[in-house]
Amino acid sequence: MSRKSLNLFPADPHVALPPADVLTDRLRAIGLIGERFPDSLDVRYVVGLRFEELITFHSSHRVIKLLNDEAGNMIQAPPRDSREFCLTELHYATDRRPNVIVSCITEDARCPCGFTPPESLDVIGAWWDADRAGKWTCPACGRSLLPWELDWNHAAGFATDHIEIVGIKPREATPSEALSAELGEMFGGGVAYAYTWI
Repeated sequence: MSRKSLNLFPADPHVALPPADVLTDRLRAIGLIGERFPDSLDVRYVVGLRFEELITFHSSHRVIKLLNDEAGNMIQAPPRDSREFCLTELHYATDRRPNVIVSCITEDARCPCGFTPPESLDVIGAWWDADRAGKWTCPACGRSLLPWELDWNHAAGFATDHIEIVGIKPREATPSEALSAELGEMFGGGVAYAYTWI
């Protein structure tokens, strides 16, 4: 089974999320999350009452669930909308430094000058290999940039901590202006997002 997600994080990758208890109280108060998911760690939550107001869905997909009948045979439950299965997870880095959020859908990045590195993932690799401090120098404009200073078109992100909303395919949904404003206040700055598909 694949995992498709919308990841939300501070635009400045060095900014940490508020402590988990503070963040969950705030996210619950604005209606993004509900109660803790019953069979999970303390970091997974069902959707809140205002979830579909705070996450703008441009589309969704059908989810087919397989169940066992009384005889132990596998049967297919009627298809349901993917929005019914979304969960929110909180991720905190243990080393308190920016990490990379990438997956099989990560696309080539673009320099602000418009140049596209032929092997964009190598930019991330060089940064990581240099103890998360390496810069890439654009051969077109000569600027030295950290990986998050490139445009990854929401297919990669960099964050110390992040909020993951599981069950959203790439480009199906975006954070609403209201959610971006709320998160920006919590983060003390801008909000960024990236899609993953693992």
